[in-house]
Amino acid sequence: MAINWVAVCVGLIICFGGIYIKKVVSALIGASFGGMLGVILAIATAATIYEIDDKLFLYMIVGAVIFAILCAVYDRMCSAIAAFIVSFVALVLWSFFALEIETIWTLFLVVGVVSFILAYIAYLLDTVSFIFITAFGGALIASIGFYGVVHHMELVDTIVSMTFGYFDGFAEIIIGLVVLGCIGCYVQYQRRRKIPSE
Repeated sequence: MAINWVAVCVGLIICFGGIYIKKVVSALIGASFGGMLGVILAIATAATIYEIDDKLFLYMIVGAVIFAILCAVYDRMCSAIAAFIVSFVALVLWSFFALEIETIWTLFLVVGVVSFILAYIAYLLDTVSFIFITAFGGALIASIGFYGVVHHMELVDTIVSMTFGYFDGFAEIIIGLVVLGCIGCYVQYQRRRKIPSE
């Protein structure tokens, strides 16, 4: 259960103070994105299943380190990457459930273009998008952790249940996400106004 409290604390710190630890959050998001790219690259370039095992860890670490450094140094990339990932995943899931698209490549092309446009907007509106991403991202982490504390569920079990759909706590987590996210946006925006322009 301790991991749930860790999630709550980390989520609240990101939600309300993300603007103060921008470099750290940017590096974490960059590392996550780079790690995912590394995994995809390892799978795509492997000739056999055995090669995936050999390449996976190395590619994941290299990708994570490269993008963590890039996003920490040039943190405007962080907002664009986060916006792209979130919008791409959300649009793909929505499309699968809401639309009847026969060609999978058409789906990914449309979703990819829309996600790229949203990512570019996030890049241009760096501060606003970063506050929004960290406020609601942190709120989600904290809400999931708090749900686990209240219902005596391990964090991993909660995430797995949410992922595969047999989960009846979405309403509680969404309420926590919206309330904490809105408060986090307000708090961070007010604090941002007191920070001298970079």
